[in-house]
Order: sequence, then structure tokens, then C-alpha cells
Amino acid sequence: MPFPVIKLFSLFIKQLSKPLAGYIKRKAKEHHSIRTYLCIPPAQFHHRIDVKLRMWSAGAGRSKSLKIAPLSEAAAIDIGAEMLGELFIFTVGAGVIAMEYWRQTANAARKEKKQDDTMIQLRKDLNQLTLLVEARQETIDKLIKSLEHYQPSGCKIVKVEPKNESGKLKR
Repeated sequence: MPFPVIKLFSLFIKQLSKPLAGYIKRKAKEHHSIRTYLCIPPAQFHHRIDVKLRMWSAGAGRSKSLKIAPLSEAAAIDIGAEMLGELFIFTVGAGVIAMEYWRQTANAARKEKKQDDTMIQLRKDLNQLTLLVEARQETIDKLIKSLEHYQPSGCKIVKVEPKNESGKLKR
């Protein structure tokens, strides 16, 4: 059994994604455009959905007059950066799984092609052998006819019938 280098590599990539996610979180907090466009809007959306679900599960129902206060900018940045880091880890994990699936699919296709090629070659060989047997049988039949013509009186040529797979004579 060969050493699973691909699986070891995928584990390495997954482990490497965690510190990279931490780096992305730090950079997201530092850069204004990332904070403004990638951190705060998803965090505010997540907050609104979270509050609505908590209110619904507490039995408040669908209160149209419910006004949800937005998160503070610092809290939104923290939550958004955390979501961005988790999204990166998830994307890396999904990519590794997709790569493994593609690799296994390619291996299975390669094995199937090899089996198909082997089957085609076996069929060709069987056809060639069938033709060879038929040609030999024709030669044998011609030789028997020739021998019957030159057969001395009192001798009888016995024709041997080919046997089928069960060992019995064909009729």
C-alpha cells in the first residue's frame, strides 16, 4: 500500500489555513476598505438574522414594529473579520475535498479505461482464435474427404465430433 502523500498534503493545507485565517482577520481589521465592504455588512446582516431568530424562538413572533439596533462598528468589525476567517477555512476545506473527489474520479476513470481496453483486446483475441479454429476445422474436413477418396476397402474413417463445454459430444 503506497504512502498517502495526497492525504498528507491535504492535511498540511488544512493546518496551514488556520494561521492564514488569523492573518486575514488581523488584516481585515486594519484595512479600511476590507472593514467597510467585507466585514461590517455581513456582520450586520448576521446580527439582524440572529436577533430575529432569537425573538421568534422566544415567542415574540413576527413583530413588524420591532426595530433591531445595529451592532457597534467595533463589534461588527470583529464579527465580520471572524466570519471572513471562517469562510477562508471553509473554502480551503471544500477545495481540498473537491480536489480529492476529482483525483478519485480520475483514478476510477483510468481504471475503467484500462479494463475496457483489456476487454476489447480479449474480444479481439477470441475472434482471432475462433477464426483460426474454423480454418483448422475446414482443413480437417478437407483432409477427411481426401482420405475417404483414397481409403482402401475394409477401412473405415471415424470422424470425431467436437465436444461442448460439458464434455459431451455435440449433436
